[in-house]
Amino acid sequence: MITLLYAGLIAFHYQALSDAQRLFYNGQYDASSAKTVELRAQQPLNLAAVELRSSTLLFQLKAALGDPPDKDAAFASCARCPALMTAFLADTTEGQTLARARLAENPADDAARFFLGKLDLNYVWLQLGELGHRTGWNEYWEARKSLDAVLLRNCPFHALARSYPDLVCSMNLQLLAGLVEALGCASIHAELAPDDTHCCVRLMVGDEAAPSFRRPTPHGK
Repeated sequence: MITLLYAGLIAFHYQALSDAQRLFYNGQYDASSAKTVELRAQQPLNLAAVELRSSTLLFQLKAALGDPPDKDAAFASCARCPALMTAFLADTTEGQTLARARLAENPADDAARFFLGKLDLNYVWLQLGELGHRTGWNEYWEARKSLDAVLLRNCPFHALARSYPDLVCSMNLQLLAGLVEALGCASIHAELAPDDTHCCVRLMVGDEAAPSFRRPTPHGK
């Protein structure tokens, strides 16, 4: 009985995360954010939920700010931005701390390394891209080290990708490519590299120019 209850709880949390991811990738950032609040309360140590929460807050800020010529003035006049920023910094910092602790305990924890890299890049994207601040270089270097030729073995979009491979792989590629572009560093690029055991996107670090992006092939094929 206990085993069945535990299995049911795992399935419930997995479905809740999938639902929040689906909302996020359909551009319903407010709804996804509300789901991630529930997920964070239920699973405070779940790095996938923490990273998704950070990403939804980033895109809420991005939508609220738009693309103004004066970023500081836009933030000052944005009524919801201070609360979003406070939540973003708190959740991102908590996720980074959790991921670093897991890596200290197990340096081979690729899932923790992946989520740490994405949390770092969320922070850098916000500071450099959306706010225009010349800060976040520590996070940039940590992300670069974390994601150096890392295969994204634990695809956070696994469930959705099975049903919509072209959509998810393309959006995953463009998301990571956008993060890399915000860094302003040509030595990092995202490329599609799906196979049977790994995620559809690989982040590479090198001096070569970023490849042109091709139409994604079905996830895992």
